[in-house]
Amino acid sequence: MFTTITQEREYFMPRALKWSSEQDEKLSFLLEKKKMTLRNAAKELGVSRSFIHRRSQKMQRETHFRACSSVREQAGLEPLAVGHPISWRAIQTRRQARTELPLAA
Repeated sequence: MFTTITQEREYFMPRALKWSSEQDEKLSFLLEKKKMTLRNAAKELGVSRSFIHRRSQKMQRETHFRACSSVREQAGLEPLAVGHPISWRAIQTRRQARTELPLAA
């Protein structure tokens, strides 16, 4: 009554992905200038959406880290402790900037 059908399946390893800085530039262009979604950018570049998401996060971290001061770079990538002088200076700077604005009468 019951028959078992076995199919031969071929399993292939995914191809090795060779990602270059030119592809990073293209990804940045697609996301920022063309305002593409991650899904559409992934289709355009022929990779998975999750890869594009991870890659865009890494690019954003690198860009953000380059904008940091040398003192913050020396502190490393870990979150700063509560009350750390670097974060305290940032808080004070914002507060001072707000108090320097003219008040509406």
